Amino acid sequence: MAVDDVALRKGDIYATIVVDLEARRPVEVLPGRKAGPVAAWLAAHPEVEIVTRDHARAYAEAARTGAPQARQVVDRWHVWNNLTEAVEKTVGAHHGCVKHAYADLPGNQGEFATPPEPPDGYLDVHGRERAVVARTRRRYAEVQELLAQGRSLRGISRDLNLDYYAVRRYARAAGLEELLVAATHRITLLDAYKPYLYERSPRSAPRSPSCGAPARQPPGTATKPPSPPGCSGA
Repeated sequence: MAVDDVALRKGDIYATIVVDLEARRPVEVLPGRKAGPVAAWLAAHPEVEIVTRDHARAYAEAARTGAPQARQVVDRWHVWNNLTEAVEKTVGAHHGCVKHAYADLPGNQGEFATPPEPPDGYLDVHGRERAVVARTRRRYAEVQELLAQGRSLRGISRDLNLDYYAVRRYARAAGLEELLVAATHRITLLDAYKPYLYERSPRSAPRSPSCGAPARQPPGTATKPPSPPGCSGA
C-alpha cells in the first residue's frame, strides 16, 4: 500500500490517500495528514506487507504502529524528487565555479565551434542510442518471446499493456530492422529545419551573439529577429 497526502483545497484542506499499488487504484481517503487515522486504517488491514511513503514523520509513525509487520519503503517518485533537490542545492552552492567552467567551453565566448554532425537514425546528437530505438528493440524482443511461448496477440497486448495493432505490427514484421527503419525515418514538419537547429545547438552556437553580428534565419522565415538584450535598435 502507498500513503501520501493530497490537497482537497490547496493550502487549506488536506487528506491522506491510500493506494493499492498492485491493483493501481485508490482504496481509501482518510482525514488529515496525521498518524492516527492512517495507523488505525493499517491496523484494520493486517494483510498489508509493504507500505510505501515519503519522508513525512507522521506516515512513518503510522506504519510503525499500525502495521509493524510491514516493511516501509520510499516510493520512486520521492526518491527522484529528493535526489533532484539535493543536486539542485549542490549545483547552487557551486554556482560560481560552474559558471566559470561553462564560460571556458568552446562556443561560449563569442566564437563558433564546429557544428556537431547531424545524428543518424539510430543515435542522437550525443552518440547515444535514441529512446525510440531502444524501445522498439525491447518491445520486439518481448513480443517475439511471448509468441514463441504460444501466446495470442490479444494476450500479449494485455501482458505488455500495448495496443493490439502495435503488437500485431511487432509480430508480423520480417525482422527488427524493418521496425527500426519505420520508427527512425518518419517524415516530420521539423525535417526542413533540422540542419539549422543542429548548427544553432548549444554545442555549436555562441552563448551570446554580439550586437553587430546578424543572426541567421531558419529556412522559410522572413521576420527580423529581436536584438539581443543590451543592443540598441538604432
